[in-house]
Amino acid sequence: MKYAVAGAVLVDLAAVGRIDVVDGRVVVNDPTPTGTPYLDDPLTRIAAEHKQRKPKWWVEKLSGKSRQQVLDALVARGVLRRDERKVLGIFPADRYPGVVTGPEDAVRTRLRSVVLDGASADESTAALVAVTRAAGMVKQLFPGLDPSERKAADARMREISEGDWAGAAVKQALDEMYAAISVAVVAASSGAAVAGSS
Repeated sequence: MKYAVAGAVLVDLAAVGRIDVVDGRVVVNDPTPTGTPYLDDPLTRIAAEHKQRKPKWWVEKLSGKSRQQVLDALVARGVLRRDERKVLGIFPADRYPGVVTGPEDAVRTRLRSVVLDGASADESTAALVAVTRAAGMVKQLFPGLDPSERKAADARMREISEGDWAGAAVKQALDEMYAAISVAVVAASSGAAVAGSS
């Protein structure tokens, strides 16, 4: 999930014209703050980096902090609640249950209408579909679908993701997010297999 959040941050920055991808590297077009901390902190970090990096590098570099910044923003807006707890009395393992369901319900309704009912997608909805698909969240987003329905939903999400709604920088950020998530999933699976065999 942390790679999906970092990728979504890059997608948002590209969508608002703050960054671009030139020759496979992230460049800052406009360092002006957006007014959103979880976008402005990464924008500042990208601008301050001594060399231009690939989107995948930034997805990995931003993955830890971006997730927490987004969670903090949702807590501040009253959408989530932070339940602080520790595992074994030592390691922090905070949980973030929803406080209000309105925003989530509205997003789910919008995505269902576009993905399952064939409604047209505006740019922000298309970006959300692309990020959600990159994160492999079709099953969580649409619980209760049988395998054929889920396959059709994924095909529709792929169609939207690959549409002409996004510029090159957004597409590059999404491609790198897919790659980073794939690597993370393979690494996690390999680690679980090694742990299970020991």
